[in-house]
Amino acid sequence: MTHGLELRAPFLDVEFASFCLSLPYRLKVTTNEDKIILRRAFSAKWPASVRSRSKQGFGAPLTRWFQDSAIRELEQSVLLDAGAPIYETISYRGVQEILRSNDLMQRWTLLVLAVWLAQNKNDNRGASFHNTATKSAAGGYLLTSP
Repeated sequence: MTHGLELRAPFLDVEFASFCLSLPYRLKVTTNEDKIILRRAFSAKWPASVRSRSKQGFGAPLTRWFQDSAIRELEQSVLLDAGAPIYETISYRGVQEILRSNDLMQRWTLLVLAVWLAQNKNDNRGASFHNTATKSAAGGYLLTSP
């Protein structure tokens, strides 16, 4: 995934996210390598087998989570309200398409992003995000810069 949004709790820190967004693209990904700066930063701590490993999935019990009434209520409050903070960042129409597709991983990703943005929208340390949700060639939705 060249462009996209993945959730990793340590990387959701506002200052860290701002720093990462400010980095030149060449330090993030090339046609042959991803997570360039991360892999280099931990080169002394991670064995070569970890540094050179390709991405692998993370299984989460999303079906069960989305059956929880509290999660459904949270999703309604932060993703269905067109005035929610997430829509200062990405397209309301794009998010609604994702919600209709019922792709649970994309819904979860959007939910966490929406909560994070709501909690950090008035944080002056935060980066300025101006992205839109767009459909990729593979049929998934991506957050891309204008």
